[in-house]
Amino acid sequence: MEMNGLHRYPPTSDHSLQVVSAADELLLAWAQEQPPARRGTIVAHDRFGVLALGAPAPTHFLATFHSQEEALRRNASADRYPQVYSLFDTLPDVDRALMRIPKSVDLFEVYLSRLAAQVTGELTVAAGFMTRHFTPRWLEVANRYAAAVTQTRARKKARLLLMQEFRPAGPQVPWSEVSYAGKTYRQYHGVFSAKHIDYATQFLLGEWDSFAATLPPPAHILDVACGNGVIGDQLLGRYPDARLTATDDSRLAVESARLNLPTGRSRVLYDHTLGEIGDGSVDLVVTNPPFHFGYENNLDVSLGLFQQARRVLRVGGQLIVVANRHLNYRTHLERWYGVDTVRQNEKYVIYRCDRRR
Repeated sequence: MEMNGLHRYPPTSDHSLQVVSAADELLLAWAQEQPPARRGTIVAHDRFGVLALGAPAPTHFLATFHSQEEALRRNASADRYPQVYSLFDTLPDVDRALMRIPKSVDLFEVYLSRLAAQVTGELTVAAGFMTRHFTPRWLEVANRYAAAVTQTRARKKARLLLMQEFRPAGPQVPWSEVSYAGKTYRQYHGVFSAKHIDYATQFLLGEWDSFAATLPPPAHILDVACGNGVIGDQLLGRYPDARLTATDDSRLAVESARLNLPTGRSRVLYDHTLGEIGDGSVDLVVTNPPFHFGYENNLDVSLGLFQQARRVLRVGGQLIVVANRHLNYRTHLERWYGVDTVRQNEKYVIYRCDRRR
C-alpha cells in the first residue's frame, strides 16, 4: 500500500492498514508551525519513517525495531536519510522530539527516560495518539519526567501530548526481573510481557517434555521472536549438547536475551527476518510468534516467519509453534509442513511441523 510516496514495510495483505495516521498528520502539522529546532529533532516510534521524513530537517531517528529501520531505509531518499540511533546509544542533544505513543506504557517510559537522561538543554516532546487509545497511565508516566504536561485539542480523532521542563533521569535503560522455573531473567522495559513470562510460553515449556520425547536431540536450535530468551535458555538446559541462535525484531528484546543466554552456546541476532541463517542449517525451530504490532493485528509477519523457517530447517527438521487457538495457524502451516496438533488447552495450541521434503 502506498500513501504520500511512502510504503508499509513489512507489506501486508490487509488493505485497511494505512501508512500515515491522523496522529502522524497532527504531529507533522505541529512541527511545521513551531520555530525551527535549533539543535534538531529526534523522532521515536516512527514505524515507517513518516515523521523522520516529513518533519523539518535536521531529524534523527530513534529505532527500536529492526523492521522499523528497514522501512526507513526503503522509504528514505539518499539526500534525506536521518542518522539512526538505538536506545542504547548516546543520543544527540536536540531541543525537540516527535513520537507516536506506543501501546506499551513501559516502552513510552523508556523513550522519555532516555530523552530526559541525555538531552541537557530545553526540550519539548510532542507525542501523538488516537483518542480511542488514551489511557491516564500516559499522564502518570509523562508527569514523572516532565514538569509541564498539556494536551492539544482533538483533530480527526487524534491529539498531542506536549511535555516540557524535563527532570534528570538515570543513565541506564530501565529494566526489571521476571522468574520462571527457579531462574531469574532480566529484561528491559518495553519487552513483551513485562510482569511475568508470557502465558503461551509457559504453556509451551510446561508441556515440552510430554510431546518432545520423540524429537531427535537437536544440534542447532533456532528461537524466533525470542523475547528475553527464556525459551532458548530452557531448551539449552534440556539439550546440553545443542547450540542456540535466537532472533528478535526488538532491540530491547535482543539486548535482554543477551543478558540471559549463555554466551558460549548461543548467539542473538537483531533481525526481523531469518536472512542471516543458512539454508538447512537448523534442526529445531521454536517460536511464540508475534501477531500484533502495537494496536494492529497482522498475521502476515508470522506467516512470513513460518515460510522462512522452512528454508533454514534441514529435511526432517521440526518447527514447534505455540499460539493463541483463535489464530488458526494450522491452515497456513499446512502449506509448507506436515502438521500435528500436539497439545492444546482452552486458549493456546502447540503445533509440531515437520519439514518432510
